[in-house]
Amino acid sequence: MVLNIIPDNHADLFPYVLIVMTAICLECFLTSFIQGSKRKVFTKIMEKFKDQHLQDFNKKPAAIGHPDCGYGRYSDELTYKEWFDYNNAQRVHLNFVEQLPIMMVLIYLAALKQPLAALILSCTYFACRLAYAISYIGGGPNLRIVATAPSFGIKWTLYGLSFYTVSCYLDQYPKN
Repeated sequence: MVLNIIPDNHADLFPYVLIVMTAICLECFLTSFIQGSKRKVFTKIMEKFKDQHLQDFNKKPAAIGHPDCGYGRYSDELTYKEWFDYNNAQRVHLNFVEQLPIMMVLIYLAALKQPLAALILSCTYFACRLAYAISYIGGGPNLRIVATAPSFGIKWTLYGLSFYTVSCYLDQYPKN
C-alpha cells in the first residue's frame, strides 16, 4: 500500500519548516554556551578542593568542566547570587533540552499536512525560546511567563495539527 497524503496548503513551504527546525536545534545548542559561561563561578571554589582532588584521584582537577549541577558540594560554596544566576542559566538550557524532542516531532507531523501553519508556529516558537532565555536569565523565573504562555499555546496547537495529520494517514488504511 502506498500512502497518498497531500499537504492541505503550500507544500513548497515544507523545506522551510525543516530549516526552522534545524535553527531551533542550533538555538538549543547555543543556549548551552550561556549556561557554560556561568560555570566560571566554580573556578575559585575548585582551588579549595584542589588538594583533596589530587589526593583522591592522583591528578589535578580539570581547569574547565562541569563540577556541579547547582545542588552539590561545590555549589554549597557559592554565594546565593552566584548560585541563583548559575541555576537560572542551567534551567534555561535543561528546559530547552527537555522540550526539543517533543517540539521536533510535533512540528514535523504538523508540517506534513499544514506546512504554512507549521512554519508560522515554528518561527514563533524559535522567537519564544530566545525570549525565554533572555527573560529567565535576565529577570529570573517569574519573568519567564513572557515566553512560556505563547509557547504553551504553540505546543497545544501543534498537538492538534499533529493529531490531524495522523488521522489523515489513518484514513488511508482499509477499515476491516
